[in-house]
Amino acid sequence: MADRVERNNEAMMAAMHKLRASQATDKNAQAEMLSQMCTSAEFYVPVMMVGEGRDRKPAFGIVMDKNKQAFYMLFTDREKVEAFAKDKKPECAIMTFEQIADRTIGDVRINGFVVNPGVDDMIIGRQMIMDLRARIKGEEIGLQAQAAGSGEDASYYDIRRDAPTAELLRALDGYMRKDENIAMAYIRMMRRNGQESYCLVVRHVGPIDETFEKISNIAAPHLHGKSLAILSARSSIAEKVIGDTKPFYRKPFTIVEDGE
Repeated sequence: MADRVERNNEAMMAAMHKLRASQATDKNAQAEMLSQMCTSAEFYVPVMMVGEGRDRKPAFGIVMDKNKQAFYMLFTDREKVEAFAKDKKPECAIMTFEQIADRTIGDVRINGFVVNPGVDDMIIGRQMIMDLRARIKGEEIGLQAQAAGSGEDASYYDIRRDAPTAELLRALDGYMRKDENIAMAYIRMMRRNGQESYCLVVRHVGPIDETFEKISNIAAPHLHGKSLAILSARSSIAEKVIGDTKPFYRKPFTIVEDGE
């Protein structure tokens, strides 16, 4: 009988099998699989405790590819865990995509994760994880990234050169000068569903959550009734938002990101 985790993964697994049957050419199946992975899926993640005393902490199980790159292992049901572990019965944490994504992004030694290693072997690479996590964060702060990315009911245009906008830019610039993880930032206006808001695109290194939360808190007193959507420059819709506008903030030296 399927447990809760397996039931929560049924839609994602159906899309994954459809994608495999198409030899990875069915873009709708891919989009559905990733959507389900980010919103409803849960995973069994093998874990063991390492260290002693206050240094004791959880360590997730990894697999290595032929190039000795490390990937976390994610399983969609208990049966697949047991099949992979054979006669062992590993302890597992139950985690959402966001939880495992944040841990993956925060550890530069990890290149992504593998869903159901030894069975489905679906690899989700580090850059894809970053893009998906950025999309989720964009949605949490008020931008429905998927809809905007497809061009539905969203338009972007240059900011007004008025006093409220100048006040907001001064506050953002002041914060960004102190945050060494921010390399560049763009801002434009966004109109969606008849509502106008600011849309900020940030080029950064490292995990996005802490940086974006601080930006949101800094900006809040200077919005004058408008909302602020924040996106990572890694997001799939960032290029569309930026258009041909110039960055309003640029760090005076170059940050080299992973993979560049």
